[in-house]
This record gives sequence, structure tokens and C-alpha cells, in this order.
Amino acid sequence: MKKIIYSIVSVAAIMFIACNGSPKGDSTGETPQCGDTANVEPTEAAESKTAIAVQETAPVVASDVQEMPAKADENTKEVAPQPKSVESEKAATREEAANQNTSSDSSVKEEKPSLVGTWVMQTTDIYNMSDEKVESQPSEGTSWEFTERTVTVHDEDDYLDGTALPYTLNGKQLKVQDITITFTVVQLSATKLVLRSSAFNESYNIFTFQRL
Repeated sequence: MKKIIYSIVSVAAIMFIACNGSPKGDSTGETPQCGDTANVEPTEAAESKTAIAVQETAPVVASDVQEMPAKADENTKEVAPQPKSVESEKAATREEAANQNTSSDSSVKEEKPSLVGTWVMQTTDIYNMSDEKVESQPSEGTSWEFTERTVTVHDEDDYLDGTALPYTLNGKQLKVQDITITFTVVQLSATKLVLRSSAFNESYNIFTFQRL
């Protein structure tokens, strides 16, 4: 009888050592196997960790999906036009002024006074070679009539009175055929003409005309 008791105690001790000192069984009274207990605990822990990982990552994925349309809307926003810089406005102003000056120059060229017409002589001023005025004479009843090609002097005291003579105008130099004296256009406007004659007898004349 004692041998049987010792055998039972020895088996119980061996089971205790093999099961890490835990000989207790489950609620059914059966003694669990050591290998089964070791396999169940890691599996339950792994499943628990997997569930936690899924719960943690699920909100992140959902938030990423919701934010994508918002980012797309930001990319499709129209860019507001930038205001013009001060330099570009100044450049535009200078360009506009240049265009106005160009058109103004064109109009001046188009409206340049013409020599063609009838000019009534007002005065004849005589100067010596030192550019000193020697005499000034009124010239009543004398006129010069210019066309595109000829000039006609109307003066009863002039031997060429009423004769149309060809002339040339190169720049400011006026030359009349059959007259040895040449003239320089000192001033030409819509209403006034001033001619300076070449020198003769150590003097020259300044003729002032008014358009008829």
C-alpha cells in the first residue's frame, strides 16, 4: 500500500515539474497538457494584437480617402490674376507717350506750311555786312505769287512785273530763274514768310511777307 502511495506522489511531482509547477486542471477536472497550454496562449495573444492593429490603422485609411477630394479641389482652384507691377505700368505709360509723340510728329509733317500761295510784302530791311540794319522800307502794293513751279512778282517798279519765273526750293535755298540773287527761307508759317537775299553792293535784304 505504501508503495502505491509513493508511486502516485512521484507521478504528481513529475507532472508538476513538467507543467512549470501548475498541476491544476480546468473546470472539467481534466488535467491540461503542458504542450496544449503553451500553444493556446501565444495564438490568443497574436489574434488580440492583430485586432488592435486593424482598429488603429482603419481610421487612418478612412481619413486619407476623405482628404483626397479636398486636395484635388485645391489643385483645381483658379489662380487669381496678379496686379500689374509699377514698372510695367510705367513702361506702358512711356509706350503710350511715344505713340502720341509719333502721331504728333506725323501731324506736324502733314501740316507743314507750304510756300504755294500769294504773299504780300510788308517791309524790306537793308543790312550791311556787319549785320547792322541800315534802312527799313515799307513795301506797299508788292506781292509774290507762288505756284508749285513758278513765282510771279507783282510790282510796278520791277522790270519782271507780272512775269512767271520757274524756281527751285532745296531745303531753305530758293533760286529764281533769270535772277542772280538767291534767297534763304528764314521763316515760313501758315501766315508769315521771311526771305533773306544774298549779298550785293556790300549789303543784303530781309523781306517780310504776310499770306494773302
